Amino acid sequence: MTKRTTAAIWVKGIAEMLAAEGLDARALLVAAGIDPAALEAPGVRLPTEKISRLWELAVERSGNPAIALAQHHVARPASFDAVGYAMMSCADLRGAFERLIRYLLILSDALTMTMIEEHAGYRVTFVLFGGDRPVPRQRIEFIFVTVIGFCRWISGREVHPLSIELPYPAPADAAPYRAGFRCPVLFDAPRSSLLFATATWSCHCRHQTRCLRSCTSVSPASTCGNSTMSTPATERGK
Repeated sequence: MTKRTTAAIWVKGIAEMLAAEGLDARALLVAAGIDPAALEAPGVRLPTEKISRLWELAVERSGNPAIALAQHHVARPASFDAVGYAMMSCADLRGAFERLIRYLLILSDALTMTMIEEHAGYRVTFVLFGGDRPVPRQRIEFIFVTVIGFCRWISGREVHPLSIELPYPAPADAAPYRAGFRCPVLFDAPRSSLLFATATWSCHCRHQTRCLRSCTSVSPASTCGNSTMSTPATERGK
């Protein structure tokens, strides 16, 4: 059975966040079966099960079940790699999300995203494949705060969803969710999703002109081709 993987550069963003929270990120990576050196090597991809294990260990050692939301105010554009350039070159946030969905395989083949228009706005639904391991809630919560943070960064505006759905029970302490998302959160939902207002979707991407010049040398399309047509460096065999 083919293992689903995620780009190591995304996991590097997780490790940086954990270190900023005072945890020994290197020890956590090793305990999860991830070589810390792999996070610095281009093209490395990591099995989805190891990333889930990393989050389990982070919760255990921090004692904080909301640790994925701890740095919600920090933008992590580097986590999006070449996909970030493609998103930045769009005129507005709707176009940026369309690019993210189009080139998502560069970042992960363990995650799928769909976007539909509803009466209240645009809903983006995320499905995360955990493989042989359940997906901890912290993993999808970190994806949410990172995606929202990137939207703020490329638009230069205080972007917040209208609402969020999470398929996990309500936490004992909802304060980190109020602070991190600043919108209603529906727990025990049938899906993981973000709902954005139509007006938010039309927010201009402030880096567009600069990015269009940069993207002449960084091609997401060619990167996507490499990730789907060739065999990237990976830890699948470990």
